[in-house]
Amino acid sequence: MILAVPTSENTHRGPRALIQHLQSLPNARVVCEATGGYERAIVAALLLAQIQVCVVNPGRVRAFARAAGLLAKTDPLDAQLLRRFGLQMKPRLHRVLDEAAATLCELLDYRRQISDQLVATGNRCELAGRILRERLEILRALLATELEQTDALIKTHLHEDDSLRTKAARLRELQGAGPVLAATLLAYVPELEKSNRANSPL
Repeated sequence: MILAVPTSENTHRGPRALIQHLQSLPNARVVCEATGGYERAIVAALLLAQIQVCVVNPGRVRAFARAAGLLAKTDPLDAQLLRRFGLQMKPRLHRVLDEAAATLCELLDYRRQISDQLVATGNRCELAGRILRERLEILRALLATELEQTDALIKTHLHEDDSLRTKAARLRELQGAGPVLAATLLAYVPELEKSNRANSPL
């Protein structure tokens, strides 16, 4: 049974009530979007309660919604959209991350936010008047610098952790992936690295 829960109070009681409800249902599986880290506390609580969770990329859900013609935005409709996405796309189950992998996910979530802001600011620059455009250009330069520095942090993090460094090197060799793509694959598609290792002739 795949469930998408639209709301839960962000208090100590909220997750507890949600978990009690889910535990009363047979074979419940929760689908939620990655929201830049806001989902981590409830996902951790669900996993601790041994409830299956799928954390999905919001971009994939938006693409699925456009393909299905589901463009309305309300919490109940979003919940049903996530449920349909889970049933049809069968996303992988979320797993408990070690500290290094959790940090990698955090950095990648932050990178995605900065990248989205950079694109949005660039789009606004094209339509802005002269005075506002000057301010937006300053903001765009700051965001571009932050994106470069975040990429450097990701690269450093991959290099400093022995396990991540080895896996990233293998992925870059087999997939032709750069540091950010390799990091993304390691964080969100870990089974790909395992598959490549199993099929590697080395």
